[in-house]
Amino acid sequence: MIIPTIAPLGASQANCVADPYDLILAKGQEALYEGVIECPNCGQDLEPDAECCGVCDWENPLVNHGFI
Repeated sequence: MIIPTIAPLGASQANCVADPYDLILAKGQEALYEGVIECPNCGQDLEPDAECCGVCDWENPLVNHGFI
């Protein structure tokens, strides 16, 4: 007997990968609560409204997509 499983909220049922939009929103919530976000590439703490990381040039999607 095969038991169907349900993918986590925000994940694609085909491969159970989180939706990038959900990840951006999670970073936005982190910025609101903590006043700082962490660069996912190098771990540098950034101001939530920083356009990019000064260490590795990661572009902040919160700013680039108009969330902040």
